[in-house]
Amino acid sequence: MPRRRRLKVRRDRALPRTRRPNRSSAGAEEEIAHRNIAAHYDLGNDFFERLLDPSMLYSCALFEREETSLEQAQESKLERLCRKLALRAEHRVVEVGGGWGSFAMHAARTAAASRRDGSFSAMSSTQPSTHPAGASSTDASPVDLRSDTVTLPTPAMRRAMAEAMVGDDVKGEDPTARRLEERVAELLGLEAAMFAPSGTQTNLCALLAHCQRGDEYIVGRSMHTFKYEGGGASALGGIVPCPLPERADGTLDLELVRRSVKPEHDSHFPKSRLLCLENTHGGRALPIGWIDEAIATARELGLAVHLDGARLWNAAVELAVEPARIARGFDSVSVCLSKGLGAPVGSVLAGGGETISRARRWRKVLGGGMRQSGVIAAAGLVALDEGFERLAEDHRRARDLAEGLSDLEGLELRWAATSMVFLRFEEARTDELRSTLDEAGVLADVERGALRLVVHRDVTDRGIERAVEAFRAFAMGARVAGGART
Repeated sequence: MPRRRRLKVRRDRALPRTRRPNRSSAGAEEEIAHRNIAAHYDLGNDFFERLLDPSMLYSCALFEREETSLEQAQESKLERLCRKLALRAEHRVVEVGGGWGSFAMHAARTAAASRRDGSFSAMSSTQPSTHPAGASSTDASPVDLRSDTVTLPTPAMRRAMAEAMVGDDVKGEDPTARRLEERVAELLGLEAAMFAPSGTQTNLCALLAHCQRGDEYIVGRSMHTFKYEGGGASALGGIVPCPLPERADGTLDLELVRRSVKPEHDSHFPKSRLLCLENTHGGRALPIGWIDEAIATARELGLAVHLDGARLWNAAVELAVEPARIARGFDSVSVCLSKGLGAPVGSVLAGGGETISRARRWRKVLGGGMRQSGVIAAAGLVALDEGFERLAEDHRRARDLAEGLSDLEGLELRWAATSMVFLRFEEARTDELRSTLDEAGVLADVERGALRLVVHRDVTDRGIERAVEAFRAFAMGARVAGGART
């Protein structure tokens, strides 16, 4: 059985930092590791705050000796050791023993360096992201235009998550989650709000709160609540969709909505209960006047109205109005914190008090009753503070991207709106476009003959230039091929 050594940690009592381990159990290598670990972790005062309870003592085991190279050991063990060394500032490493001295020293150096650039994660020190924060600012990193959901949390978000005050959210006792819910309700001008893991869940909770089994909701046929959320309303709620075609601007024909409502007292039909809208839709912000007209029509028909406002923040910036103006008159509104705003996770459903009370019960039924959810709610609060106003930069870069692509041969610019650019190209060249973008380090979801590009906070001006250069290379291929055919 390999022998274990232990790394002991205790509260700082002015112990000499250079205290040496017993030479009978550890050699010079361990002595060096002791000094380096203690020195490096003195740098962690602000970042490691709140990671461990200062009222307790800790003892962290080092790892068994293994017949393996240091490089192999670093790959398999570094993450675990760095996690064990994530100590508060008032703790000191006072003894190191065993055969992992040089490995421990490497771990300390890695953690200290990561801490200095703000990228250290106590839970994943050895797994750097494939697209670190600010990746698009250098030509060595990919420009990720697949979606605005790929952003990484900012240093401010990570700090807020580490320091968040938390409680049991299912019992209503998480102060950070409550603060986020109150903030979103205030921004939208609605009575109450509920934090949930995803927009799919907030939308589904809303539909379940408004409709009973056998009821019907009227919705655009390419809107998320019908097409892109797994059919949850039907599968889990027994709610029947009535999908209608959208106009080019994302609106519905309100006369068609009127004709789609079923007779109230005819048992042949489901009961029409809800109208669902989406803003933005295909990147396009719905006109305020049309929203008001749609809500008035729904009231006349006896329908409640739900808004999937995952990118409502983009719509507010595009229309230069307050978010509450867009939300006005809706019975419920779902907004996303990770799309556009850049939080790592989470959406919020806002609405009337009774509606949110019913939705909160459905959240529990659907498995969304998180406990100390303030850890992720904290990032949402930061996202609202630092992400909302800067959406105008994403919109401006999307316009720059669209302008750069507008006259390229082999590409058709269908439309550009808010942070999105939609393209069409010859379907036979799909694989060629994928290959060209891959070689240029531009990430995009290339479908057969169609493409959507989404600009977000991690895409810089240089990233836009690189994307245009990649598409220009694709267009040059079209020009050469065209010349060959003639």
